[in-house]
Parts: sequence; C-alpha cells; structure tokens
Amino acid sequence: MEDTLEARLNAFFDFKMSGMFVCMVAEVLNTSKLEQCRIDVKPIVNHEYKDSTVVEYPTILSVPVQFPSSSTSALTFPINQGDNVLLVFSQKGLDVFKSGATSAHDPIDMRSFDKRDAIAIPCVNPFSKSINDPVKRTLTHNVDDMVMTHNIGKDNECEVRLTSGGEVKVTGVHTKISDSLATEGGVVVGTGATGSFTTPLGQVVTVSDGIITNIF
Repeated sequence: MEDTLEARLNAFFDFKMSGMFVCMVAEVLNTSKLEQCRIDVKPIVNHEYKDSTVVEYPTILSVPVQFPSSSTSALTFPINQGDNVLLVFSQKGLDVFKSGATSAHDPIDMRSFDKRDAIAIPCVNPFSKSINDPVKRTLTHNVDDMVMTHNIGKDNECEVRLTSGGEVKVTGVHTKISDSLATEGGVVVGTGATGSFTTPLGQVVTVSDGIITNIF
C-alpha cells in the first residue's frame, strides 16, 4: 500500500472504527435473570481482520432487554436460550444507568459505542425461521392481521387476533375471563356452555353443559 498521508489517515480511521460497536445480531446464552430484564448474549458474526484472521466476540453479560413498556404498562414475554436478539450499543457507558440512575448523571469513563454497553431488542430471525410464516403456526395465521401469540407452533398455541376485516378473535385451549363481562350486544356461545346469566326481567338462568338447569 502506498505510504501517503491519505493512506495513513484511512488506515487510522479503519482502526478506530473497528473498535466501535453500533448494531449487530447476537445469540441469547443465559436468561436466568430475565425478571430483571437482563440476559447474557454472544454476537454471532465473527470479527475479521485485514490479514484474514477471524476471532469470535466474547460473551456480553447483563445486557438490558427492551420490552415495549412504560413505568405502569408492559408487554412481556419469555426469551429463550438460543433466541436471536438485535444489539444496539450506547454512545455513552451505561454502568450508572444499570445501577439505577434514570436521570442526568456523569459517566464513569469516556468510552463510547463499547461492547459493554449493549441493549437487546428481541427478536430478529433468519428468513427461514420467520415467526410470521403461517407454516410455523398451529392456529390459522394471516399476515394481514394484527396478532399477539404465545406458544407458537405448539399444541397450546393461543392468540388475540385483530383481523383485517375488523373482527377481534381470542383463541386458546381455555379462554378465561376472571371478572364480569359486559357487552352492548348479544353473546353467542358454542355447544356445552356452562354458567349463569340474568335476564332483563331479573331472572337468573343457570346453564350446565348447554342445558338450562335452573331459573329463579
């Protein structure tokens, strides 16, 4: 390579950029502290140097997980060993933040875009493992619907589905409502309904396995 100022500047820039972490995919290695929203991960694309030497990245410990949430509301779900997550790396060190600081504070050092300051966003997958593939689902799936699903591909797969046609469907092995259900329209149930309801005249009707057993 020609030894010019431009060549030296380019080499220096490449060297500095090689130590800067911005975004990469990682494999989840440990979820034992998921109740604290922290996991251990390992980047899956190895680092290759200009001399063709290839090295694996080390495991990154205690990475914060980003769930869609606020201080009062959250959507949480299991993260499993072997899942893939997207890592983004903070411009400043996160040590003080991880220890509990949630307002403006001084960093403990001058590091920037360091591998120790990753945040994990679940979940990113190879195209072949897309969870939006209807073949991967136990229940019938339409990619035009908005769906919240659990136990994907298992016999006990369950979901809340907002269809493109405007329907809201709740499907599971057992669907349980633990409080009163209020509706401005009628309620249609399948064969084998069990429970009780009050008629507009104040009568309480009890039904067992689809058969009325008492009216009073």
